[in-house]
Amino acid sequence: MYQRTDIEAGQVWRLLTAHWVHLSTQHLFLNLSTLAITWWLFGDSLAGRTGYFLTGLIALGLTLSLFLLHPDVWWYAGFSGVLHGLLIAGALISRHDAPLLSLLIVLIITTKLALELILGASSTMTKFIDSPILVEAHLYGAVLGALGVFLIGAKNTVSKRI
Repeated sequence: MYQRTDIEAGQVWRLLTAHWVHLSTQHLFLNLSTLAITWWLFGDSLAGRTGYFLTGLIALGLTLSLFLLHPDVWWYAGFSGVLHGLLIAGALISRHDAPLLSLLIVLIITTKLALELILGASSTMTKFIDSPILVEAHLYGAVLGALGVFLIGAKNTVSKRI
């Protein structure tokens, strides 16, 4: 679990492992269900090294962002921020093969993020998972998913030139 004081004390592995810890069975179920949907929609695009790279980048980038930009966040757990990033990344990678689906997913995620940032996290969802929701984790995950796709594209462009 991400716990700021433990990370400051040298337990830096928590920057990655925080995403694998869940606070309730409902929390775990929701994240696993969303992961299954993400895989169903974009499994081909997120398979292999691409998926590993994106998951690692989003997970580490998200908790580093929390650590550096939000000193008031003392704890965090869950995979939802990474899932937001994987959904955005999958949609962007698949944009040529499934443009309508990709556009729809990007619109759904960006609308959800905008509503969360304006109105706060859903009280229904907070009650369902029995935990507060850190909206910033969703935002950082989505931004890092898009950044990861950009980095993959930039690497592929450089590789083709060489």
